[in-house]
Amino acid sequence: MLICMCFLIAVIPVSMWKLIVIYYVLMVAIRLLILFRLAFTYLAAMQSVFGSTSISLHLDLLIILVASSVLLLVEFEKSVFGTRSKINSGF
Repeated sequence: MLICMCFLIAVIPVSMWKLIVIYYVLMVAIRLLILFRLAFTYLAAMQSVFGSTSISLHLDLLIILVASSVLLLVEFEKSVFGTRSKINSGF
């Protein structure tokens, strides 16, 4: 195992290692945010501290559907019209 790791360290450039670390940190942060959101929404102790109520699974799925549709629409718009950075718009 150690030999494999040494080989990988020698083969993969430093910039790639930075990307791997950034990706790993990003995935940990996303998982923590999802965990905290679920705790805030569904745990009774968190609801009593913050004065919130849980939402139904139907509303939770609707929130995910709307958020993902906005993401898909924005990405589609970027692919069709390109980004503004290609054109010097003065910003």
